[in-house]
Amino acid sequence: MPTKKKTGTPLVSLDIAVLIVSLVTTFLAWEVATNSPQNQIPLYIFIIGITASFLLFGMVYALGRSARKDVELEEEHSRLVAAIESVPIAMVITDLKANIVLSNYEVTRILGETEGPWTLAKIEEKLASVYSIRSSYNEVLSNHRTLEEKEIEFESRHLNIYMAPVFSEKQGILGVLILIRDVTNL
Repeated sequence: MPTKKKTGTPLVSLDIAVLIVSLVTTFLAWEVATNSPQNQIPLYIFIIGITASFLLFGMVYALGRSARKDVELEEEHSRLVAAIESVPIAMVITDLKANIVLSNYEVTRILGETEGPWTLAKIEEKLASVYSIRSSYNEVLSNHRTLEEKEIEFESRHLNIYMAPVFSEKQGILGVLILIRDVTNL
């Protein structure tokens, strides 16, 4: 099992360091201004400095948090792609325009080599004599329902094809999941 790389966490985070530096700078500017002959300048400098300090703190805090979220999302995406690649079933995920968003190596192992990346048209072309991926794809999208597993014969092998809509509660249907499993030796 691979060990997780530990990153050293700094003693003080960047946002806290920026806040401290800006507060110290504000205090020094206030001290200089209090020694000046005008009575109103120190109060204005103090208020502006404190406001600027907290605005800087907020900006740095938000940027730091956003960067951490980006790293977490990238790690999660990498794990998902690795999991999809290791599944022993051909897996294709499309968007609503029939563009393949993600597929794994099993598609090539089961359906054979193709020039360039896989597209729904190329899968349709490979299976054209025995099954219409495009019509099933359109049926899944129009009915918003899963198509039960369909068994077909392809190049002296038995394949099961399963199609389901990819659904998000926030955005509705995002595309279609196509699973193709070689069940010849099962």
